[in-house]
Amino acid sequence: MRFLVKYFGAGGAEATLITYAAHLRDFHEQLLVNDQAVGGVSISFLNGYRELIKARATVQYAAQVLRTVLAYLDYLEQRGVICGVIGETSGYAIVIGRTKSGGITHALSEGASSPKSNYYPSDRSIEAIKARGPKGAIQRERFELMIEWGHVKGLRAMEICGLEIAQLPDEASIQKALEENQCLEMTLTVTKGGKSRNMDVHPLLLARTRRWIEADRPLVIKRAAKLAKNAGRALDVTDHIFISEVTGKRMSPKSLSNAVRKAFKRAVEDGVLTKAERVWTHGLRKRMINRELDSRPAKDRYSIENALRQETGHGSLDSLGRYVVDPK
Repeated sequence: MRFLVKYFGAGGAEATLITYAAHLRDFHEQLLVNDQAVGGVSISFLNGYRELIKARATVQYAAQVLRTVLAYLDYLEQRGVICGVIGETSGYAIVIGRTKSGGITHALSEGASSPKSNYYPSDRSIEAIKARGPKGAIQRERFELMIEWGHVKGLRAMEICGLEIAQLPDEASIQKALEENQCLEMTLTVTKGGKSRNMDVHPLLLARTRRWIEADRPLVIKRAAKLAKNAGRALDVTDHIFISEVTGKRMSPKSLSNAVRKAFKRAVEDGVLTKAERVWTHGLRKRMINRELDSRPAKDRYSIENALRQETGHGSLDSLGRYVVDPK
């Protein structure tokens, strides 16, 4: 449990926490089947375990489970719960390598990443799903705004849902920025790695978001208050920009992803998009990254990619590179 809390506390998404928990449950169930103590795990046991997973799932999933297991064993070794099981020298049963950021490298976890795809949604496809969001005017404006934060600024779903009112510049600053056509800096506090980062935001997006907060958000709270009263429970509204009319708390990343998926299906049913013109929440981020790279000068590519890496909160150029479409 402490291993999971460590990763979740470091900024991991709820879906990642659930995935890690499922991996570890599977691992401990296999330990029980083999009557094997965690302190006696060997490389031969893990090799056999990987083959068992491959037989019932895929090579990629087996590598993902083993990646979690290796991190878990390393966590236990570092805290003295097990001894001599996993480490970086030949004295350990399982010998691992380390990345520059402290991550684990091992042949067992090779192939855990999905194959790189050169596809990302087009601006036309994104506009098509924006027009097919929720039916209510307030819900649709919220949906379109959340899409814009992903499409324009490349925010992850958890980062969009984590935006709070206090993070936005005040009205006077936004108006001045509009007059001068200048972007404003704001600090993103909810990120994948848990580290805050600054980003420049166009005042048009900020102004539209302010309008939502002042005009539509109070109506969402009113609706949530009515539902809470009918249910006989107290309403606890959070300070997040995008809140639910059911709970009064922040919209969840899963809810946003589901809304995008439904809008895409409607666009396909309407004949506006084909199934091949897929739009998904994280695809908005991929579109933003490639748009920004294409719009900037081609010279000094390294500096440009490094600046974009920092802007989008990637830990390395390698992780950013998975989003960048290969030149034809």
